[in-house]
Amino acid sequence: MKSANWLGHLLKVLGLSVLTLVAYVAFFLYAAGTFWGNSQVTVTSEQRDGLSVSLTHPTVVKGRGNAMTMTVFNHTSEPVTVAEPFNCFLVENQPSFVDSRGQVQRTAGDMACTMIALAPITIPAGGSESGEVWLSTEGLPADSYKVTYNILLRRIVGKELTDNTSYQQIALNVMTQVRVVPWWWLF
Repeated sequence: MKSANWLGHLLKVLGLSVLTLVAYVAFFLYAAGTFWGNSQVTVTSEQRDGLSVSLTHPTVVKGRGNAMTMTVFNHTSEPVTVAEPFNCFLVENQPSFVDSRGQVQRTAGDMACTMIALAPITIPAGGSESGEVWLSTEGLPADSYKVTYNILLRRIVGKELTDNTSYQQIALNVMTQVRVVPWWWLF
């Protein structure tokens, strides 16, 4: 009786080990495509008045959003000073999200930048400056979206900041695609 009990116990342990191994392999095959397969995309605007902008973001965005990197490029032969370039997505220039059915969707929250009220940034000739901004997808249903960002840069005219400083507004459009998934989909 003891040997039959021992053999049954061994078969249960082997069966559970095989099931665990299959689950382990299946999870890592899934995870490789879902977690580690979430590549970064960089999209760049056209150059206007010597400036352009690029955004680097994940291809799959979960839940309420993800951080993305915004880089402002100076294509001129002179340094350029830009006022608060990373305080970028205000109410009047919210990005538009167009879903797979061609309908415009609105996010529940505002686009927020993590770098607000910074001193103006001087970008060297032929150089660039980067900052982190937030890609908010709060309130968007899970879908694939074509996103258009309307970025307004305020270039400071003149060499010094004074009470009478004037600004040149430069509108740059950046278009990209992103897939939004529920927060729990990627943990």
